[in-house]
Amino acid sequence: ETARIIAVLFLALIVDACKSSGGGSGGTGQDQGAPPHISRGPQLAQVSETSILIAWLSSKPALGSVEYGLDPSLALASSEGAPTAEHVFRLEGLLPGTRYHYRVLLDGAVESDGHTFDTAPADPSVPFRFAVFGDSGSGSRNQYEVAARVLEAGPVLVLIAGDVVYDAGRASEVDPH
Repeated sequence: ETARIIAVLFLALIVDACKSSGGGSGGTGQDQGAPPHISRGPQLAQVSETSILIAWLSSKPALGSVEYGLDPSLALASSEGAPTAEHVFRLEGLLPGTRYHYRVLLDGAVESDGHTFDTAPADPSVPFRFAVFGDSGSGSRNQYEVAARVLEAGPVLVLIAGDVVYDAGRASEVDPH
């Protein structure tokens, strides 16, 4: 239950950051004739036994969709009804404790492929590994070594406590990192 509460709070921070960064407008100063692309994400949140939330920002409004399934053939799909730059999908009716494959599309074109997520186990007493850290720095060798150690540990949940954007906290400082 604590992990769910933390995930909900983390999602609230993501959505707030996306809106306050100007991500919702799709205005990134890029050529408006260029096809849309993912400018932030995809990010996973609110994982439960039978559902998950997948969210991302696009460079300009587009029809987003998620294709997913139990194997890389991705037999299931969910699509938006109208173009937007803030894409949020809740996939429901999933199997507990199961790995799913997914990819993200914008205007029918695959933008991010080869991803997986795991739903929470049906038994809430099953232990899991998580990592919490802050001040991820600006890309020094030591910071990459810490990141490698976190990945080696195989956490199913990673919480970043903050201090990941320097100067004024502008979206242009977040997105490249």
